Amino acid sequence: MNKATANGERSSYTRCLIETSVTNNLPKIVQLQLEEGEEVAVGVGYEWIPPKCPTCFTFGHVPNHCPAKPVWKQKSKVQPYV
Repeated sequence: MNKATANGERSSYTRCLIETSVTNNLPKIVQLQLEEGEEVAVGVGYEWIPPKCPTCFTFGHVPNHCPAKPVWKQKSKVQPYV
């Protein structure tokens, strides 16, 4: 982030890309280093957070619809031989 953005001189907010592992929670605060070498802690807001499955660690679905989750089906009753 440059000094003008940090001081709020050009924009009321800044967009940035945060890369993290799907097994981690999304950060609420990030440390940014300004051009002058100064570090600042900045709160992070997200426009949208996709659903994340804790079973297979994939974005896009929830545990109830996880393709990796085994589906249990009740067996049909088998008629005994007479």
